[in-house]
Amino acid sequence: MARLRCPKCGTEMNLHAEKLVHPENAAEAGRVDVALGGLLQETHACPGCGNIESRRL
Repeated sequence: MARLRCPKCGTEMNLHAEKLVHPENAAEAGRVDVALGGLLQETHACPGCGNIESRRL
C-alpha cells in the first residue's frame, strides 16, 4: 500500500488507526472484504502540521 502524503504540507503521514466500516454506496459495496464483512478505513496523522486524513481501502 502506498504511503499517504499530507495534502497540506507534503510530509509522509503516520498511520494512526484502522477500523471496519460498512460501505456507503454501490462502488464501495463492490469492494467489501467478505472475510471481514466490510471495508477498512485508515486514519493518518501528519507529524509536520498535525493534519488528519482518512481513506477507505
